[in-house]
Amino acid sequence: KKYQQARRFFNKALALENAFAPAWIAYGHAFALQKESDQALAAYRTASRLFPGSHLPWLFIGVEYMRTNSLPLAQQCLEYARTLMPTDPQIYNELGVAAFQRRDYPEAVHLLQRAAELSCVPDDTVCTNLGHAFLKAQALDHALESFKQARKMAPQNSSALCGIAFTLQLSNKPCEAIDYYHRCLSINREDQFAIEMLNQAAQEAATQMAIDMDLC
Repeated sequence: KKYQQARRFFNKALALENAFAPAWIAYGHAFALQKESDQALAAYRTASRLFPGSHLPWLFIGVEYMRTNSLPLAQQCLEYARTLMPTDPQIYNELGVAAFQRRDYPEAVHLLQRAAELSCVPDDTVCTNLGHAFLKAQALDHALESFKQARKMAPQNSSALCGIAFTLQLSNKPCEAIDYYHRCLSINREDQFAIEMLNQAAQEAATQMAIDMDLC
């Protein structure tokens, strides 16, 4: 991923046509992907001035504020983006994530369901986020269904696999959970949550097995 090289080309494009809003958005992405927030926000704000009717700069400003944990500012920008384009599923996904971070889990579920409804093509990220929101709302069956949908769309989605595993563990199915934790870790070996929960699930499975043997 040659972000520095991409930035040089975007800079050259803007030198040729400084009022080209899509180049400013792409320029912002190149900064955001390297976690250079101030430069990313400056580029997105320039795009918003050049393209005042577009919701996209405001969406990406909101996403960047979310990344830096500036939730009130993120909420304002995302809500403004929604007024400009009330049918963009990505806006509802980001608003759902914001609600999740505020611990308003019913609202997160509502917004993420709306994102799924508006998506022309099923999105594994939306389904994974919805699964996590259902988990927090204690709706385990719905959570499991959402994570499995995400996995069907993207078999290498380690977050969805970990979500399936954790939901099964919460449903008192540690042996099934162990299988999915291993699948998750085969894709992402650095997932500390999966590592910790795998160890816990192994202990739960051993306890469950000992109880079953005593009953026999």
